[in-house]
Amino acid sequence: MSARLDLIAIGRALVDLYGEQVGGRLEDMGSFAKYVGGSPTNTAIGAARLGLSAGLITRVGGDHFGRFIAEELAREGVDVSGVTSDPARLTGLALLGIRDAERFPLVFYRRDCADMALSEADIDPALIARADAVVLSGTHLSTEAVSKASLKAARLAKVASGKVAFDIDYRPVLWGVAPQDAGETRFVADAAVTARLSGAAALADLIVGTEEEFQILGGADEPIAALQAVRRQTDALLVCKRGPLGAVAFPGAVGADFDSGIARAGVTIEVFNVLGAGDAFMAGFLRGWLRDEPLETALDWANACGALVVSRHGCAPAMPSWTELMAFLNDGPWPTRLRDDARLAHLHWATTRKPDWPELFVRTLDGGPAPDGGAGVGVLAEGEADLLALYAAADRRLWLGRRLDDRADLRDWPLTHVAVVYAAGQGSAALIEIAAACRATRHELMLETTDGAATMARVYALGVRPDWWAVDADADWPAVSATLAAADPHCRGVLVVGGGSGAVAAAREPCVRGFIGPAAGFAERIEAWRTTKAAAMAEPVA
Repeated sequence: MSARLDLIAIGRALVDLYGEQVGGRLEDMGSFAKYVGGSPTNTAIGAARLGLSAGLITRVGGDHFGRFIAEELAREGVDVSGVTSDPARLTGLALLGIRDAERFPLVFYRRDCADMALSEADIDPALIARADAVVLSGTHLSTEAVSKASLKAARLAKVASGKVAFDIDYRPVLWGVAPQDAGETRFVADAAVTARLSGAAALADLIVGTEEEFQILGGADEPIAALQAVRRQTDALLVCKRGPLGAVAFPGAVGADFDSGIARAGVTIEVFNVLGAGDAFMAGFLRGWLRDEPLETALDWANACGALVVSRHGCAPAMPSWTELMAFLNDGPWPTRLRDDARLAHLHWATTRKPDWPELFVRTLDGGPAPDGGAGVGVLAEGEADLLALYAAADRRLWLGRRLDDRADLRDWPLTHVAVVYAAGQGSAALIEIAAACRATRHELMLETTDGAATMARVYALGVRPDWWAVDADADWPAVSATLAAADPHCRGVLVVGGGSGAVAAAREPCVRGFIGPAAGFAERIEAWRTTKAAAMAEPVA
């Protein structure tokens, strides 16, 4: 029997191409970072990171970008049984830039894209019945076919005694009521849009939107009047997002002003990028609403999630983890410019890395071919002679490591390549520079050391937190574990370099995930390691 889901989001799934240069026109962007995008997709990822079981119903193109979206969703733990590959259409794109705190140029490439071909046939009643809630997106009401699909899902949810959440998600350009180059425009009054949105609102138990979005839903030119108009149409819980002022929930009547609702203050931070903040807000609120938390708690979580995302580059990758959200709410104070806080940045990075590697066995390539794959298997390219084999391994779901030398430019590396560096050969300034470069380019970093805890302590004293450690088998393993636990409990773990009795001692430490070794006898060493590890972990604690 398939597992229950807390929610299924329905709607657009696309690729965001974010300009990496800040402060200029979109015309002047020189390079772009590729992320998963689309409001329902962002919300599903955000909800999964907060510990909810989330699914998505959408179509992606039968193309490289469509596969990228599906793979990213699976890595994030989002149920993809409702994600269909459409061989006749391409995945939608959005090109975005950050001009300043007020201007975010945005262009959509979505004409006849895959997710806008979603139809009623894509809505599986059995999948809907598995979910406690369905999350609708206003954008997916903009044409008749996608509107019918969304409304079918909502009605099926009602039949199955599920809840319906409605994110108004109004993008005038996607309704054809704003020019193609006005993607950042938030409000254009249009009676036809109001009428179609109202059909979804009538089915909703929860409606979330900005002041402008409630204006389009309510058909009024002032937020309170719009909220009152919506209230006359539905008894749903209304949640109005007010940017830096926070948010207000109206479980009942809407009075003459916002004081008639349940208000929670926003978080005072510097805004870097507002795109995606609403999706994070929705994820945070859903975590509280679906778990029957008080509205005040749900609003606080939602406001905090939005604040974290507006401080970062990107939408989906900026969504906080549950660990990060709790730290943000409980472990402050934090600086107004959140992205300058190294502790918070590391917590976000370390708690959102995917995929997980509970065990890892890395084979040095040594000029030979890469293995076919297998659970927890990786390869390490020691030099240029190994690069062709490393490139060939890209389709095999292997962990991919690569020695970083002084000539390397990480901007040329695929994101899946882990930079491996001998720590002893680097001075303090070089280690700091390497770590910063890895974070800037979104590459993981492994540091290798022969003296274990001593080098680890030196590195951590510099503020450098590698994703992995490779440590000589003869190290003082209790000291290695203690150093790691104190300095970075979120480190992915340690791999053993070398063998003998030292490797047996290493197997007793929970932080040790496996080893790095040559091709000769590799499979046999894996089996021996697993046997040793199982025996060591079964030993009684002294």
